[in-house]
Amino acid sequence: MAAKPLNTVQKGKGSGGTADISFGAPTVDTSSGDSFFPGEGMQTVIYPVTIKLTEGDYWTTTYLKFGLNDEAGTSCKADVLSAVLSGSDKLDVQSLNSGDTVTKKLAFAVPVGADLSKYTVVYKENYPGDADLAWTAK
Repeated sequence: MAAKPLNTVQKGKGSGGTADISFGAPTVDTSSGDSFFPGEGMQTVIYPVTIKLTEGDYWTTTYLKFGLNDEAGTSCKADVLSAVLSGSDKLDVQSLNSGDTVTKKLAFAVPVGADLSKYTVVYKENYPGDADLAWTAK
């Protein structure tokens, strides 16, 4: 799957409808977290994600359907325990009704100094399967 540039809206299909999904430019956080996340020699990259239900009556998603892959396709560790992102900022389980829009954040651990232009942000409707949508990570 060819990755689209950040801020490109792509259509994500779910069981209850279709949503427009886009990712904004990342920020890198080198000061937060703990020994578990992001871990020794790692830093956190944070992406804002915007999701808008455009077709259907409902759409439910979770951070598990999103990921960050390195150039070899290996998944980066996600901030699942809110070590860096607060609960209100983080995309957790999100349900949208017709016309709803939400903007939340996703955080991933990458090696310090990683070249994000070689990474890909992905959406997988049927996680942990193959990516349905992809964006360049920088």
